[in-house]
Amino acid sequence: MPKYVAHKDLDRVKWEACLAKDENSKFYGSCDVLDVLSPGWDGIVWGDYEGIMAVTGRKKMGVNYLAQPFLLHRLEIYGSGKMQEAIELLKEKFGFMEIAVVGDLKSGSKLELGERANFTLKIDENHRSGYNSNLKRNLKKANNSGLELKLGLGAEEMVEFFKTHKGGDLDFSEDHYEKMIGLIEVCQQNDTAIVVEVERAGQRLATAFFVKRNGRLTFVKGTANALGRQHGAMAYLFDTMLEQTTGICILDFAGSTVPGVAQFNASFGAEKEVFHSLRYNNLPLPLKWLKKS
Repeated sequence: MPKYVAHKDLDRVKWEACLAKDENSKFYGSCDVLDVLSPGWDGIVWGDYEGIMAVTGRKKMGVNYLAQPFLLHRLEIYGSGKMQEAIELLKEKFGFMEIAVVGDLKSGSKLELGERANFTLKIDENHRSGYNSNLKRNLKKANNSGLELKLGLGAEEMVEFFKTHKGGDLDFSEDHYEKMIGLIEVCQQNDTAIVVEVERAGQRLATAFFVKRNGRLTFVKGTANALGRQHGAMAYLFDTMLEQTTGICILDFAGSTVPGVAQFNASFGAEKEVFHSLRYNNLPLPLKWLKKS
């Protein structure tokens, strides 16, 4: 059976060793990333770190609750363990949970499950054969527009561009943008970050932040400006990244609940993967406000 381990008692060396052994592990399971996205995070541990799962708890007015941190796509078990066991243990610790998880689960009293989607694309010499006709048209237009992909964009520059050209559509606070900068910087320190921009005649049209780990290239955030959208800059950016980035076998689009973004992801021939949204509320009535946190 798993045990709940407080942050101060976690063995970070064994945690990272377990993560490294799991070929399906994601970058957001690492200690340094969790420190940025969910400071003070705890863990669930099976055996002597044969299985691990991060716990991203928070506290509001003395009440402990579990929420999905910004930029942490979903909570997963790495190594060996059962998600149902983890959830039962978490129900003992938290009166309210609203998270995204991967694993077999059953809904129950006060526990609601929903469906969320991720998109992944297997990368090989034939991956372009899955591109749909609309994407091919956009790429033809982009390739005739004199676009150029460049590496090495700084964290603050990337986030400022994102904020300027996408921020108006999003309900992001300054803390969200600081988290983005912090995540890019810690991944740069770990040599897993790839921050790119698309230029045309020296003008920046699009930027994106990816993380490369265990043969998986994960898209985190990115956007194009109006001129970039006109010239198909994001389609060009993804296609060129796949051609120029070595040592990857999977592109992880990290899903989206926005129909237009999901359609863009699917246009590459990416496969849909389903995981769970989980909501649990065992709070007394006066504290139901936590559901909005």
